[in-house]
Amino acid sequence: LRRLDDFMLPSDDPTTWRQLDRVLDAQVHSIEMAKGALVFTVLFFDDGGLAIGAESTGYPQFSVVDVANHPATINYSLPQPCCATQRQRYFYNNMTQYRGPALPPVYPPVDGRNPFYRSIRPRVVDAPVDTGAFWNRITYNTFLVPPTFVLALIVPIRNQTQFIGSLSMSIATYQIEGFLHELQVTPNTVSFVVDRDDAILATTHAHPFETFETTTSVPSPSDPPLPPVCYHSAAIRPAAPSHVIACRAYARDFPYAPLRVVVASHHE
Repeated sequence: LRRLDDFMLPSDDPTTWRQLDRVLDAQVHSIEMAKGALVFTVLFFDDGGLAIGAESTGYPQFSVVDVANHPATINYSLPQPCCATQRQRYFYNNMTQYRGPALPPVYPPVDGRNPFYRSIRPRVVDAPVDTGAFWNRITYNTFLVPPTFVLALIVPIRNQTQFIGSLSMSIATYQIEGFLHELQVTPNTVSFVVDRDDAILATTHAHPFETFETTTSVPSPSDPPLPPVCYHSAAIRPAAPSHVIACRAYARDFPYAPLRVVVASHHE
């Protein structure tokens, strides 16, 4: 995807799904190849198109769910642009494609240029393909079932002359926690992963480090910013009927003294 010279925006080819189908095929292949190390991929096209590939945690009989909406069919006259023609595919655990009656939509088909995309676009729009990737801050993803915190690698996508959009490839914090539990360590060892904000990302400690608040409000530009350890799910799904403010504990506040000592010494 990063080096397709003939890559176009979906709106440059408004009567076919050729561009979106290429992306969906690549996303399904990537998730299957990753074997549990990649939970969610999204290509945000710069014209509002969207292509999503996800591990099918909501449907145990399927291994991957694969969804896209074409910007040429979005109804922009509505307050929340929606109702686009949507293409979604399901793959059984043996990767045979499900071709039965349509299942319920995985997500409302909206313009993909949501607040999350608008927040990352300035960092990728002029970035070179080979060196422009970066790890984003932790987000809380309500597209997944169940919702979860994710850590995403953001990659610019362009052809020879044009910025196409941004590819987001995510791993879930529960996957990182699973890795910690598989480590061969001495008895009574407790493991933590702490991010650049000194907030807990994953741990084998039994005490919870995440808090969740349900709300129907959508943040406005005049609202004070949330702490970097909190994330408002409206940034990804602004049209959802309710949202979640999800926060993670700072390591310095976690009730485990050895962790607080390590974090304090790191800043000395």
